[in-house]
Amino acid sequence: MHPLEYARRSTPAHQRVGALVADASELGWAFSLMRDMPEADVFLVGGSVRDAITGRRPHEWHTLVRDVTPARLTRWLSAQGRVERVNDGVWQFTPTNAPTCVEIALPRVRVPNADMRRADFFADHKLRIEDDLASRDFSVNAMAYSLRDGRLTDPHGGLHDLTRYREIRPIRNAHDHFGQEPNSLMRALRIAADVGLQIEKNTWHAIQAHGHRLNHVVHDSDGKATHAVPRHHLGREFLLGLRSNGSYFLKLVHDSGLLHHSVPELRQLTDIRHTDQESGWQKTEKLISVLESERHRKLYGIIIPSAALLVAALVYFFEDASQDQLRSLISRLHLHRAKDARLDFDHHHAFWLLEKARELETSNHDEMPLSRLERLLHGQQGAELLALLHAAHIASGSHSVARERLNEMRTRRETLLTRFTMPKLLKGRDIVALGLTPGHHVRAILDKVRDAQLSGVLTSRRAALDFARYLVCHGDVC
Repeated sequence: MHPLEYARRSTPAHQRVGALVADASELGWAFSLMRDMPEADVFLVGGSVRDAITGRRPHEWHTLVRDVTPARLTRWLSAQGRVERVNDGVWQFTPTNAPTCVEIALPRVRVPNADMRRADFFADHKLRIEDDLASRDFSVNAMAYSLRDGRLTDPHGGLHDLTRYREIRPIRNAHDHFGQEPNSLMRALRIAADVGLQIEKNTWHAIQAHGHRLNHVVHDSDGKATHAVPRHHLGREFLLGLRSNGSYFLKLVHDSGLLHHSVPELRQLTDIRHTDQESGWQKTEKLISVLESERHRKLYGIIIPSAALLVAALVYFFEDASQDQLRSLISRLHLHRAKDARLDFDHHHAFWLLEKARELETSNHDEMPLSRLERLLHGQQGAELLALLHAAHIASGSHSVARERLNEMRTRRETLLTRFTMPKLLKGRDIVALGLTPGHHVRAILDKVRDAQLSGVLTSRRAALDFARYLVCHGDVC
């Protein structure tokens, strides 16, 4: 069921959040805190409430504690697990024997700040929950659920925006908001893509008007120039959007104009025209959409496309670019600097997928040694490689010969998967023990032994050692 359809069900929103909270072992500490300190109030806030209303378990648990001084709170938390101060009034807390950490904050209010790189906040445990919510960015993030009495606080209409209007908007004037906080421009599109929301009309116009602020430069006290919106922040939001609902996110980034301001390198795809007159960008949107489709994922046993797979797809249609140029392009996107536990982005794997996809497109897999096919097609990386090639063929409208070759390759992989799971008969140290100096010759002999094993010629370790000994003494490496 789509998250927004779930959110519109007749069950009241606070009951939906409560049902999820009841099963969340990560929040057990909150009830212990309220038992030990009856004056304390603990709330679930921000994106955690938004996700819970739409029936999704939050990626991160964001909580707020009122009426407990910072010193007393940190002492209590330290006795219950590991606590790390993030900044004034915000901690990361990992309860003892809990699987993940949670964010714990005091109520905060926004303090005017001319530096667009960050927003300043003043934390005070006596502030009302409504004061804290008034300092948040978007209405769908400005809701709080009380863990004490199960009450949902929604002073800015976030629930209606989420379930009735299905749109995202700042809680204050959109032009004022994005003018003062350009770091939330890409965040707005990412949240919209993640939840499946439209962009409210005035908010959309404000995003288009303030997109240039993504490249605004400010100077530190020592005169050093830096971007008002850090590049790693852009990389993080871009990757999160790509992973949440990539095809819709890319459409929003393109149509809003943020593509031009944030990742101008990718904008070159709009100028690349193919024989069918579609641009490289249009094909990229199709490619991402195919990779996200349930049918395609089931075909290759992929639960969720990895960040590396999606990034490889993002630059796939730079067809004339060399591997070095593609590496440089991905580096300039600053995606590898994005730090977020939800991403797990391996840029080396993205490069590998691109390189091997090009190799499989131009080579005859029937002539490849089985050991080579094993390295390419075995395991999850092999599934992602074929999924990328297949989706690219669909997006580009490849002719029937290319599609037939891909089908043959997929069929061959399926027949070989059982053999790929067979333990290797020899390891590198076995070859070195035969008197060969470590080096590329060892890999060459291991590959020949593995080829013979996968072909069914070698079935025992003794036979494999005899074959390796023959190669050492009579082969090219002797």
